[in-house]
Amino acid sequence: MELLHRKLYESNDLSSISLKKYIEELSNDLIFTYSKQNNIEIINDIEDINIDIDYALPCGLIITELVTNSFKYAFDDKGKIYISFYTKNKTAFLKVQDTGKGLDKNIDIYNTKSLGLQIISNIIKGQLFGNLNYIYDKGAKFEIDFKIEEK
Repeated sequence: MELLHRKLYESNDLSSISLKKYIEELSNDLIFTYSKQNNIEIINDIEDINIDIDYALPCGLIITELVTNSFKYAFDDKGKIYISFYTKNKTAFLKVQDTGKGLDKNIDIYNTKSLGLQIISNIIKGQLFGNLNYIYDKGAKFEIDFKIEEK
């Protein structure tokens, strides 16, 4: 949240921020917080766009939750976390993937007891009005898509 506020103050437009810079700094903060006990790398592939804070904040919360879970549970020793974000035809695509253990291949991400996944699901459905998909692909892979409306 503090990072988002800082990015808004650095921006010429108080309603949008550079998503690439925001996610890169968020990733660096998460590495600093969790990599003391792990040898984990975050690789970002983020489209260089300015995005409205109504989209940036939920994306930041989702990324923080998924990356934090990867740091805490996915790896025994070392690994990689990939974050990608791009837009096409007014639709945003966010993907967070790790090379860790993955979740149960049969998990119902929309109906789980995990508080973190419940929060993510609620943000995606209730704030972004988007879709969430989990795939086991040599680790956990979360794909999110949502429409971006011009304001």
